[in-house]
Amino acid sequence: MQNLSFQKKLLFSMAGLLLVALFLLSLLAGNLMQREVSQAMTSEMQSSMEQTRTTASQWLSAKISVMRALATQLPASPDGWEPWEERLTLGLDAGEFDLVYVGTPQGGMVQSQPPGELPAGFDPRIRPWYQAATAQQDLIITSPYVDAVTGELIITLALPLAADADNILGADLLISGIINDLLATQTRWSTQTWMLDKSGQVLAHPDQALLQQNLSDLLPGVTLQPGIQTVEFEGRSWLLSSIDVPEADWTFLLLVDAAEVNAGLVSLTWQLSSLSLLVILVSCLVLYQLTRSLSKPLVSFQQQLKQISQTLDLSRRIEIRDQAELGDLARQTNHLLERLSHIIQAIFRNADNLSESAGRLAHTAGLVNQNSSLQQEVSQSMAAAWSRCLHL
Repeated sequence: MQNLSFQKKLLFSMAGLLLVALFLLSLLAGNLMQREVSQAMTSEMQSSMEQTRTTASQWLSAKISVMRALATQLPASPDGWEPWEERLTLGLDAGEFDLVYVGTPQGGMVQSQPPGELPAGFDPRIRPWYQAATAQQDLIITSPYVDAVTGELIITLALPLAADADNILGADLLISGIINDLLATQTRWSTQTWMLDKSGQVLAHPDQALLQQNLSDLLPGVTLQPGIQTVEFEGRSWLLSSIDVPEADWTFLLLVDAAEVNAGLVSLTWQLSSLSLLVILVSCLVLYQLTRSLSKPLVSFQQQLKQISQTLDLSRRIEIRDQAELGDLARQTNHLLERLSHIIQAIFRNADNLSESAGRLAHTAGLVNQNSSLQQEVSQSMAAAWSRCLHL
């Protein structure tokens, strides 16, 4: 890092800050996205359950209303069964039942038209719907059972006639029809909708093999509770939500494939990561141009100062267009160069003066030497003359 240029240091520093910021934002966005997906999934499942409960309540209320109206309108003991058959047929059409009938205390069976073919020896008095309605003396809804006429799984709505409580009015509904009417829950994911009775037995399910099985056997250890929970079923993970229909003691379950929910979250995560990568690439390009623009005046300053150092030409000045800190640094440097130039010029002038003075001193020293030699010669001549005088 110490050997990198200022431009690269600036670029790497800003890129590092950007990466840290994007990483933190990605974590925050991922957390928010996961929360939003979870809330959306929970909201959609609850909405589907509410819709299923509303549909089931309205569907059941409509059929119960038809049954109660029909039980009120049927006479106790008509002279012939034609009036009953006519009204039973009207009730069949009004309630969209599969078969409507009355079981009499004598073991007779009056049916809507066209009637179903009863097996030999059929006695309504021993059927669960007849006994339950007689004991309850109000409308009852049976658990699924095999119909004696069609051999298919059905549930029966039954209640005593208003005019004679010993005559029991019954209406059959095929489980397949209930599945089509009540279990057609539509979501963006793969789902399963179950209908249970109050004991946890499966009343309706698209898979006929699950009918009349108990929830504890299909989902061991699972306790129905408000909210969303994760369960394992058929080797897959499911998100489970439930809702009750008090009018019939039914409970609806909605199972959503957890893998598909997680796949949607993974897809959103990849999209977020791709977008983050694109932002990083674009940001790096922008940062490169920005750092290049920011460092260009400094590089120019460095090159000009380097040329001055190499040539020692103190007459040159650094030219920078920047009017901010770098411009101020250039002005201070130019001022320093100017002062250094003045100082060096002064040194040169002083050196010239010293050289001139030294020359004059040297010349003076030469004259002194010449005078000393002349005086020595005069002294020697005087000494010689004086010596000759002494000899004379």
